[in-house]
Parts: sequence; structure tokens; C-alpha cells
Amino acid sequence: MKVSFDRFVVIFVLLFAVNTGYAAENLEKTEEATTSKPLTLTEAYTLTNTLPIKLIDLSEQLDDLTDTNVIFTKIQKLSSRVGELEWKTTTASTNPNLNAQQILSLDTKLVKLSVRIAKLNRRIESNIHALEILSNEWLANDTQLQKFTIQTSVQANLTDSLPTADSLDQIIKKAQQLIEEQVRPTLLAGKKNRGNSGEGLHT
Repeated sequence: MKVSFDRFVVIFVLLFAVNTGYAAENLEKTEEATTSKPLTLTEAYTLTNTLPIKLIDLSEQLDDLTDTNVIFTKIQKLSSRVGELEWKTTTASTNPNLNAQQILSLDTKLVKLSVRIAKLNRRIESNIHALEILSNEWLANDTQLQKFTIQTSVQANLTDSLPTADSLDQIIKKAQQLIEEQVRPTLLAGKKNRGNSGEGLHT
């Protein structure tokens, strides 16, 4: 079953709001969970040593996404084509001498333009899906950090040989900021591209 892009965006926005800490109720549940099961020493060691590497990996993963500047350039070009096709369609509808060949030509252009818009839409959806996965991964890292913080309050000597919770928290906040910086323009691109599919493409 194909999920509409509008619904896809709404779902992602809600998920991202939870993941970045805007949903207080879910955050409280997460905090409750951390108190029940502290990290093992191996988990604490792995977390503190891999977060800096994961931040570097995140930058590379975000670089692999389709550049939103490229997407916006394509949207602008498509919007111009939509306007041209809309004008030609309007003109043709008032032409008493319009023949079947001219109608077929307009229909062919409509199909080709619709395919290009749909293709771009899939690239935007792919970006959003990747951002959702990354957001969830860093939510999990944040949950692990909360457990680590609780553990260090019990075993204060852990901080003598492992990075501090504050330094790790800064890494997570930086990661979430990088993801959010990609989310906003990507969702805006989706909105603009949906505008193309809703304007001038109904002959």
C-alpha cells in the first residue's frame, strides 16, 4: 500500500518531535526506563568510545543525502515547466481548431512532467526516511547516555578513565542539531514539490 507523501511528512514530523525532546511525556518514560537498567561496564566503555566516531560517520551520512540546494533548483525548473504547460493547456482549451494531435502532444508533455515530479518526490522521501533513521539512532544514543549518567553517579570513579557525561551530551546535541538542520529544508522541498504536482497538471 502506498503511503501519501503528506502523511509520510506528518508521521516523520511527529517522530522527530519526540526524538528531539519536545514530547515531555515520552521523555519522562525514557527517564524512568533508564533508572531500572544501568549500563554494563562494557556498554559504558563502548558508548563513550564510539560516540565521537559516530558523529564523524553522521556527517558523512548527511553528505550522502541528495543536496537540498540541488533539489530546490530542480523544483524551480519544474515549477517553470508547470506554468508553461498550464498556459498551453488553457490556450488550447479555447482553441476551436484544436485537433487530436495537439491534444496528444499536451498529454505526452503532462505525463513526462508528472514522471519528473514523482521522481524528485521519491528522492525527497528517501532523504526524509534516512533522516528518520538517523534521528532514531541518536535518540537511542541519548537514552544510553542517560543510563551512563545515572551509573556515574553511583560509580564516580568511572569518570576517571572515561569521558564525562557532559562531553558526551555535547556530541549528541551536535548530532541532533546537524540532523534537524537537514530536516527543515527537506520538508520545505517536499512541500514545494507537492505544489508543482497540484498546479497545472490537470488537463
